[in-house]
Amino acid sequence: MSVTPEKFVASVKAEFEAGIEAGTSATSAVMGAVEKVSALNISTVRSAADEGASYAKALADVKEPKALLDLQLGLLNPGTEQGLAYARALTAIGNETKDTLTKLYEAQASALAGKFTAALDEMFKNAPAGSEAAVDALKSAIASAGSNYEQAAKVAKELAETAQSNFENATNVAVENLTKNAKAMASAVKSAS
Repeated sequence: MSVTPEKFVASVKAEFEAGIEAGTSATSAVMGAVEKVSALNISTVRSAADEGASYAKALADVKEPKALLDLQLGLLNPGTEQGLAYARALTAIGNETKDTLTKLYEAQASALAGKFTAALDEMFKNAPAGSEAAVDALKSAIASAGSNYEQAAKVAKELAETAQSNFENATNVAVENLTKNAKAMASAVKSAS
C-alpha cells in the first residue's frame, strides 16, 4: 500500500473538518436543549408567580376555617399535576436531545466504519499471495464486531424505551392515586364539618 504525503494530508484534513462539523452539531443540539430548559423554567416561574398572586388574593378573601381548608385542598392536585408536567417536559427535552446526539454519533460511527473498511480493502489489495485466509478471517472478525455493536445499540435503545414507558406509566398511576386520595380527603373533611 502506498500512501503519498498528499493523500495523508488530505485524509487528515477531511477527518479534522468532519470532527469540527460533528462538534458544532453536538454543541448546537446541547445549546438548543439548554434554551428549551431555560424557556421552560421561565414559563414555570411566571406561572407559579401568577398562581401565587391568585392564591394570596383568595386567601385574603377567606372568612372561615372551612373555606381555608377547601382552598388548600384545591391546590393539592393542580400543584402535583404541574410538577409532573414540568418533569415530563424536561424528560421530553432530554429525550429529544439524546435522540439528536445519538443520530449524530451513529452517522459518524458509520462513516468512520466505512472509511476503516475502505482503508482495509486498500491495504488488502496489496497483501502477499497466500494471505487470503488471514484477510478473510480479519474481514469476518470486523464484520462480526460491527454486527455485535449494532445489536448492542439496538438492545440499549429498546431498554431506554422500556424504561421511559415504565416511568410514564408509574407517573400516571401516581397522579391517579393522588387525585383519588385528595378527593377522599376533601370528602372526609366536608363530611366532618
